[in-house]
Amino acid sequence: RYARRVFTWSRQRGHFTGTNPAKGLDAPKERKKRTLPSDDALLKLLNYSRQGNGATYIGLVMEIMYLCRMRGIEVLDMTDANELPDGLLIHRRKGSRDNIVRWSPHLKTIWKVAKGRRDEIIDTRKAPVALKPELRYIFLADRGGGRLTKDGFNTGWNRFVRKAIDDGVITKEERFSPHDLKRKGVTDTKGTRAEKKEASGHKSDAMLDVYDLEIQLVNPAGKETQNS
Repeated sequence: RYARRVFTWSRQRGHFTGTNPAKGLDAPKERKKRTLPSDDALLKLLNYSRQGNGATYIGLVMEIMYLCRMRGIEVLDMTDANELPDGLLIHRRKGSRDNIVRWSPHLKTIWKVAKGRRDEIIDTRKAPVALKPELRYIFLADRGGGRLTKDGFNTGWNRFVRKAIDDGVITKEERFSPHDLKRKGVTDTKGTRAEKKEASGHKSDAMLDVYDLEIQLVNPAGKETQNS
């Protein structure tokens, strides 16, 4: 694909004439690396963030991404309007279905801490508070006080992980991306594939296959298994 573009660029500028030799060739399909964070690596980074290392929002975003099986940008989009009596209303992107994640004691605690951090930033900066719940974002930038952007989060995440590696909290091999937390959340969800698909909001089995890396435990063939 890249070679075809180079030849096209050269041909358009008169560097050679004739047919593009790379045109019509089958391009191999690229397979993205799918990393599943280990329980140990995830726990070590969460504990590291709770100790005040790096931006204070990193650990909160990590927990919500994992517990609710969300993309990072979906977490950054969350406002007070996402809070419902039964749980958190999750607005999903990339064609996935919205759903409501029921409250658990831990999820409710994380949400309360995130809102407390947001309110503290607003109070410190004496910033105006939006009247509409859908305009009151949960995650604000530590410095500017404005809505935390995807670029801002990615910058904070990379700085946080590099510091964790330098401090010996995790190894380079244990490193994972924020999006891998959604993959771990889907994989760790208990139930059948249909239940996992409903929980993650995926509309097809193919979409679920990208995130569910659980190895199924099945019975061997034969009458012995059926009679046991």
